[in-house]
Amino acid sequence: MAIIEKREDEIKIKLYLDSKEAYKHMIHAFHIADLRVTSEDEHNFSAIAESSKLKSLVKNSYGEVVTFIIKETESNNYCFVTLSSKGKSPLGGYSHKSIFTNIENTLKRELGADMVELTLQDVGSYIEEETLFEILIENIDRQTIRKLAEKNSGELQDIVNAGGNVYQVSLEQQDKLTDFAERLSEKDAAKFLTIYNEELGACSNKRVDDLNIELQTEQQNNQAVGMVISIIFIIGIMFFIFR
Repeated sequence: MAIIEKREDEIKIKLYLDSKEAYKHMIHAFHIADLRVTSEDEHNFSAIAESSKLKSLVKNSYGEVVTFIIKETESNNYCFVTLSSKGKSPLGGYSHKSIFTNIENTLKRELGADMVELTLQDVGSYIEEETLFEILIENIDRQTIRKLAEKNSGELQDIVNAGGNVYQVSLEQQDKLTDFAERLSEKDAAKFLTIYNEELGACSNKRVDDLNIELQTEQQNNQAVGMVISIIFIIGIMFFIFR
């Protein structure tokens, strides 16, 4: 059975340029990285591009869809660029970190290393949920459970960022996990829920650490951050009940 892995990577770059100049240099860096720009929004300083090999001959394998969004600041001396990339392929069959490295190196080469500052890197990948459950039916192992916890934690954060109903999504996640646990023996179900709870807590701690780093360079919505941490804590309490 082929294990399909989805990748969602994001970095934040501080450029010591005004937003208009930064936009021009980001578009140029996309072209240098062999990305095909499919959408440009010069007014909002954003763009979407695809890798030149968007679809592979390998079944269920896709190249990268890369985007950037520039956030203006009160000062015209610098701006923040959020650079993100998404794709999927068989587990271990592809890595797209080279795209980010290529873009970052192009900016440093053309602007100077002191004009480009990497402020946050959030690299994540996850396997299709159905595939994870199939693997866990055969063997309850921490590495696979960690990927499931990372996927669910990331989904909650995305809902917070989009202003969606986090509580409803967390309940839906809980229902799926409870249904899966009921397919296991009592011993395996207890093991699964215990490890999942531990890994979810680890995801929460990592996100807090990443946000603390980002808060050092730009103000964030502390209420939203607190909300997602609270939801993760509530989910953890729920899983303790099922242990």
